[in-house]
Amino acid sequence: MGAPLRAVRRGGAAMAALTTVLVSPSVLRWSRNRMAFLAAVLFMLALCWATTNGWWYVSSYGVPFNSAMPKIAGITVSTIFFALFAIAAVYAAWLHFAPRGSGEGRLTRALTWPSQAPVPLAAGFMAVVFVASMVAGIVRQYPTYSNGWSNLRAFVGGCGLADDVLVEPDPNNGFMTALPGDYGPLGPLGGTNPTGFTPNGVPEHTVAEAIVMKPNQPGTDYDWDAPTKLKTAGINGSTVPLPYQLDPARVPLAGTYTTGAQRQSKLASAWYLLPTPDDGHPLVAVTAAGKIAGHSVLHGYTPGQTVVLEYARPGPGALVPAGRLVPDDLYGEQPKAWRNLRFARDKMPADAVAVRVVAEDLSLTPEDWIAVTPPRVPDLRSLQEYVGSTQPVLLDWAVGLAFPCQQPMLHVNGVTEIPKFRITPDYNAKKLDTDTWEDGVNGGLLGITDLLLRAHVMATYLSRDWARDWGSLRKFDTLVDAPPAQLDLGTATRSGLWSPGKIRIGP
Repeated sequence: MGAPLRAVRRGGAAMAALTTVLVSPSVLRWSRNRMAFLAAVLFMLALCWATTNGWWYVSSYGVPFNSAMPKIAGITVSTIFFALFAIAAVYAAWLHFAPRGSGEGRLTRALTWPSQAPVPLAAGFMAVVFVASMVAGIVRQYPTYSNGWSNLRAFVGGCGLADDVLVEPDPNNGFMTALPGDYGPLGPLGGTNPTGFTPNGVPEHTVAEAIVMKPNQPGTDYDWDAPTKLKTAGINGSTVPLPYQLDPARVPLAGTYTTGAQRQSKLASAWYLLPTPDDGHPLVAVTAAGKIAGHSVLHGYTPGQTVVLEYARPGPGALVPAGRLVPDDLYGEQPKAWRNLRFARDKMPADAVAVRVVAEDLSLTPEDWIAVTPPRVPDLRSLQEYVGSTQPVLLDWAVGLAFPCQQPMLHVNGVTEIPKFRITPDYNAKKLDTDTWEDGVNGGLLGITDLLLRAHVMATYLSRDWARDWGSLRKFDTLVDAPPAQLDLGTATRSGLWSPGKIRIGP
């Protein structure tokens, strides 16, 4: 909502000069001119409100009408301003043909008082709307991240989004203990009688939170050089590489993908014991891939195959199933990607003592496959605690203001510092903005990191806003361990005609 940015940049000075002339006392002395100018301001307000109240990146969190046109009682605010514009324009036209003294009476001036100073009134109104939007965002998002709340916390040393993004340093540590039982070939993950699930039921090149571009585009995370098969089979015979640095020797896998005859598939895992709930472990997560039904802030409900978490209460001699949770799934529109399905523990009853994964792939379409790993309770730390303020970070240009405490990788004396991490914006901004502007083809920093490093997507979550895609944290590993460069620094004065040699323009 508001004037287009480029229009303000390129035409703002001219509009300001024109407005200064139009609001001069000699021009506004006549009531017709006042009403005509008021009509113009109302028309501009109508245009400003003829869109969503959309704010850039994280500034939109909690803001009302962020994804829909603002309405009052079912009527768009833009329509209301257009109606007021039409009334003011018709009245200005009548004044044009009426005698010169028309519209100057005390009653008329009282009814048309906004025409006395329309620009300050409109500007003040929009300023109030903008501030109110940020206040509403604080109220709706609290205690998690919002732009206004982040600004307030900055006065006491807050670090923006880094305080609210939660990182799972080692997801291998959070897996729960399965109750003993007579399980099939998939182990506790497959339960007693799985149908259609296999340890290798995942397509090749399924990677964490991937961005698939056709044709393949530089700068994306769809790394065709990544290994497609493990040399050593995992704990349940799977040779599929796992995301988030999960250890195949400890983490089993079950999936329904097959290139052969399609069949309906079902799985109900063993019961896994829930640890005692506490504030430091607010989630149960299931790393999964495929076309899965779930919820997200961006897309609402995304249809797909079933992967739910069933919880149980203690019963006489056995556990009693007490309900199921549909996951928060951020990547429902990108099924060929590993991601973490989120199940908030505060949605389970306090007396729930165990959970299990229930998965069903009832579609006979080859693209409608699913894959799951066992549930776990992540051990979380804030991004600020994990990354800190001293390690060099490749901050995508879209996220810099949201992470004020992180140390950007330095470029000093012609030498680029090797980053330890990369922080990216949400899926759409990464795909359309940062991955393209920063790729090596366009001379961006990803040309350096793609050549020298390999990125591993880390499991992250936005605190108490589990269904929102905040972005991603990627940890870099070097391909070759090299010693730091030793620089010999000095100064020299050269003529403008000095040429130490020809510039190499060829290979």
